[in-house]
Amino acid sequence: MLKNLTSDQIDHIIHCVDELNRKEAVRVENSDPRVSMKEFSDNQKPLVDAVSKLTHEERMELMAVMWIGRDFDGSFEDALAYAHERSDEGDVGYITDKTLGLSAYLRTGREKVGA
Repeated sequence: MLKNLTSDQIDHIIHCVDELNRKEAVRVENSDPRVSMKEFSDNQKPLVDAVSKLTHEERMELMAVMWIGRDFDGSFEDALAYAHERSDEGDVGYITDKTLGLSAYLRTGREKVGA
C-alpha cells in the first residue's frame, strides 16, 4: 500500500517519538516549570526534523498510517485521500503535536496496512 514512505522511515519516527516521550517523562519529574517549554522544544527537534525531511507524499502516507492507527473510518486509500484534502503548511506541526499517542498510532496503523 505504501508507495513512498518506507518502514525504516516509520521506525525512525517511532524511535524519535519514544525518545521524546522518555525525555519528557524525566523532564516533568525533575524540571523547573519556568524552563519547560524551551526544554520541550529542544527535545522535540529530532522528531520535527525527521518529519520535516519527508517529502510531501511521504508525509501524506505518514498521516494516513497515523489515522488508520487511530481507527479512521475507511481504508488506507480513503485516509490518504483525506490527508491530501487536509494538507497545508501545518502538516509537520499537526503530526508532531501528537507525541503522546503517535508511536502507538503508527505501530497500529503500520500493522493494519501491512507496512
